[in-house]
Amino acid sequence: MQETMISLSKTKPGRGMELVHKPIPTIEDHEILIQVKAASICGTDVHIYTWDAWAANRIKLLPHTMGHELAGVVVKVGSRVKRIKLGDHVSCETHIICNECEFCRTGQGHICVNTQVLGVDRDGAFAEYIAVPADNAWVNDKSVPFEYTSIQEPLGNAVHTVLSGPVVGKSVAIVGVGPIGMLAVDVAKAAGARVVYAIDINDYRLDLARSIGADATIHSLKEDVVQRVLELTNGLGVDVVCEMSGNAKALNQSLEFVKLGGRVSILGVPTKSVEIDVAKHIVFKGIQIHGITGRRMYDTWYQVKGLIESGKLHLKELVTHVLPYTEYEEAFSLMESGQCGKIVLMFNQGEKMSVHDLKFLEDQLDELKQQGVYRKLPIVETPNDAEIILNGRKVINLSSNNYLGFANHPRLKAAAIKAIEDYGVGAGAVKTIVGNMSIHEELEDVLAKFKKEEAVLVFQSGYNCNAGVIQAITQAGDLIVSDELNHASIIDGVRLSRADKAVFKHSDMQDLERVLKEKRDKYKQVLIITDGVFSMDGDLAKLPEIVALAEEYNCLTYVDDAHGSGVLGENGRGTVDHFKLHGRIDFTIGTLSKAFGVVGGYVAGRKVMKEWLSHRARPLLFSTNLPPAVTGALIEAVKLLTDSDEATKAVWRNGNYFKAKMKEAGFEIGHSETPITPVFFKDEALTVSFSKHLLEEGVYVSPIVYPTVPKGRARVRVMVTAMHTSEQLDKAVAAFVKVRSLLIK
Repeated sequence: MQETMISLSKTKPGRGMELVHKPIPTIEDHEILIQVKAASICGTDVHIYTWDAWAANRIKLLPHTMGHELAGVVVKVGSRVKRIKLGDHVSCETHIICNECEFCRTGQGHICVNTQVLGVDRDGAFAEYIAVPADNAWVNDKSVPFEYTSIQEPLGNAVHTVLSGPVVGKSVAIVGVGPIGMLAVDVAKAAGARVVYAIDINDYRLDLARSIGADATIHSLKEDVVQRVLELTNGLGVDVVCEMSGNAKALNQSLEFVKLGGRVSILGVPTKSVEIDVAKHIVFKGIQIHGITGRRMYDTWYQVKGLIESGKLHLKELVTHVLPYTEYEEAFSLMESGQCGKIVLMFNQGEKMSVHDLKFLEDQLDELKQQGVYRKLPIVETPNDAEIILNGRKVINLSSNNYLGFANHPRLKAAAIKAIEDYGVGAGAVKTIVGNMSIHEELEDVLAKFKKEEAVLVFQSGYNCNAGVIQAITQAGDLIVSDELNHASIIDGVRLSRADKAVFKHSDMQDLERVLKEKRDKYKQVLIITDGVFSMDGDLAKLPEIVALAEEYNCLTYVDDAHGSGVLGENGRGTVDHFKLHGRIDFTIGTLSKAFGVVGGYVAGRKVMKEWLSHRARPLLFSTNLPPAVTGALIEAVKLLTDSDEATKAVWRNGNYFKAKMKEAGFEIGHSETPITPVFFKDEALTVSFSKHLLEEGVYVSPIVYPTVPKGRARVRVMVTAMHTSEQLDKAVAAFVKVRSLLIK
């Protein structure tokens, strides 16, 4: 008896589809059988799902398995197949060509006259298995998740459209930023377009286009598109138009605002004939028009591979919804609403689907293990100190941000106990509901005095602080300019904002000024964001130069001083104090979990800032306040720093001592300007192995590898604290030397 599988099939004319059992396909000698892991939804699938006039005329046989954008694992291989192997992770070229017609034989298979389309002319990919010719399979890197490799086919459409002519250094307009148009925005930016403009009628997708780098967005129902494009291009028009909408009016507008001698590449398919002025818009303008169908086989696929491997694409942002295939109705509803990017359906590879067994997470964990990046967190059995008991053994701790030793300080512990006795163990509710405890008010007051600022507002964590502040102080019509090496919490905070975004090269003041020159006049407010101390390399932001540029170009400044708070400046007042820039930085962010030894975050600045954020910072509005014990301990930490600089001096003394010893021993330690000491090995596997061997020698220091840092820049990052003794640091250096002799010949 033939085995069966679950398939999402069109069983009858009309709206919708059904989950049905069908036989698992058999394969011919030139084919492969793919166990489908992920399949994304495209516009063609929506046509078939809604059974519009196109689908009614095009789909000849029912029942019919839909879908053609897929990724999966090869489980059977035909006898004549040589290139594809069992276990390969593959995606598929949708168009199955004849390899016999003139076009196939002259390298133009994408316009083969005998093309069959998966999910249209033959059963498709919305099933647990699919059989395809081996020639149509594209082998993927196993490190790339299936939900991303499943969108390579539509990504290929975008690549074919954008790269059907030169784009480097050119202005590009993407007309219609549905899922493929959105991919085209990303491709144009990654391929080196000077500016990219996104044009659509959907606010959600215009916002998404901005978040992945569109330089400007135009709502075609609210603005005069032609006039707006000409304004943006000094009346010349754009070099390249990618028409993705299939809308007759949009096509004619594209022909109007394309530059003389420009290019219009058309992927969108109008539902009826379109009248255009050939003489005015084509002949006399001397433009090129490219009709785009499918992907060039396989030139486009190699281009897609290169773009994915470059890391320049925003696949995580563009795949906005990943759902189990049983939730297909919700998925198609989202597609019709337009409130989405790419939607991916996940399949359970031939096993009975259970949403609750979380098999999809098991699969993703297996991927991590295959990549060698899976980890089990070690267990610390003692207070965080210079030496700790880790997984049952005593080791020198060089992985902690507890710079000053406050995490186990007796005065902080006593203050925490007293706070519990006075206020209890919890704050009770969100402070906008239950109110702010007096102990929270006291913490904000002592922090403001310590930071020499008008006001401080405390958050539940430094991450929450960036997530809450950035989106609350910026809005649509503003611009955020961010250092490319800013912390992940800044990146996520920026993504939550409706403002446009730009990135400048790390600590490159010429590049920052370039961005400001190009963009400042186009926006109401411009916010420059930088880390104060960059935690991977230990270097300082060029704050004086940044402030000077901000003042010259009338911009706001925002400094995340997570690793500067408690370490730099007078008594650890931070990077702003270190550079004597009080009153010239608009927003200073800090954590209370590193040098301060507990947990939390804060923003320091003007009183009006605090008042506004109290009304608009979402983590404060929707999450309970810090526990009293935490708050009491933090007040004591601020008092300790205010009263003495002993701990701050100790961390610098130890940091300088360790660096000198490591440099003397011949290790590459970069150009850190703080106690943070990176020790570079560059090779990923060597770095991980070095860390493991150090642990065997009684030294605990974590490896930092890709994607936290770029490939080829792997290092172990040593965090020296005020608690360490010179004897402990000498032992650590000796361990480094011993492990080097074992691993590096």
